[in-house]
Amino acid sequence: QQWMFLLIFTYTTERVLFRPDPWTKLRHMEEEENDNPTAEGGLTGTNSAVLKLEQWIEREKPYLNPDFQLTDLRQVLPMNRTYLSQFINNAYGCSFYQWVNGLRVAEAKRLITEHPEMKMQDVAKQSGFSSPTVFSRTFSRKMGQTPSVWLSARQG
Repeated sequence: QQWMFLLIFTYTTERVLFRPDPWTKLRHMEEEENDNPTAEGGLTGTNSAVLKLEQWIEREKPYLNPDFQLTDLRQVLPMNRTYLSQFINNAYGCSFYQWVNGLRVAEAKRLITEHPEMKMQDVAKQSGFSSPTVFSRTFSRKMGQTPSVWLSARQG
């Protein structure tokens, strides 16, 4: 039994101590960009990853899907869930949930402004919120007023 314990202990210790570093790819990108500065003056690897993420978000608009999750970011940034969460926290100063809701509120504001006749439940659905209640609560927290009051203030 002691040999079995020693074998399992050795194996798991080796797996923990010598696992691949998930930030290796970002560091490699940073080194390449520092060797070949861009017209903007050379982005760091993290800034490059943020730019890549923002371009993907703008192009694909995945936040419009109510089922959008942190792990969906793996399409752009191949990291595990923990590192993706840390990346969003560091890059945007908020949690993934807050960041996505900010994108959804911005989309809702755009829809309300461009289509003031649109029903709020349709705005909620097209903005990626799971329900009109969640939309109204999130919008109110972010903007300090309900969507209807916000629209009235913009029109008035």
